[in-house]
Amino acid sequence: MYSQFFNNEASANIKSLLSKEVCEVLLKIGCFADKKSLRVFAVGGFVRDLILNKANFDIDIVVEGDAKSFVTELASEFNAEFKIFDRFHTAKIYSEKINFDFSSSRKEAYKCPGALPEVTFSNIYDD
Repeated sequence: MYSQFFNNEASANIKSLLSKEVCEVLLKIGCFADKKSLRVFAVGGFVRDLILNKANFDIDIVVEGDAKSFVTELASEFNAEFKIFDRFHTAKIYSEKINFDFSSSRKEAYKCPGALPEVTFSNIYDD
């Protein structure tokens, strides 16, 4: 699925705005997700900056599933440095110039204003 996306006309426009390294890593992430039968989405400031044609080296990825397990396996396969943040079901993969932040698609509930959220997995539509 992701390898097909990276070889069409629309992706050519997107790839022209990204560094070769970012394109390669995004393709690896997408292909790895395909192997695991998971869906992943680029979100947040990265997408906004892409639309505005601005460089962004902090890339946010949402995983429909357990981002912690996904990143642990992904980092192992590609020998990448990573860190897990258990409480919020998030993880980070580090590269020389780019940081990839992963989160599970989730719902958050707050017991009271200013409290830390209680987090449960969901899909991208409910995130």
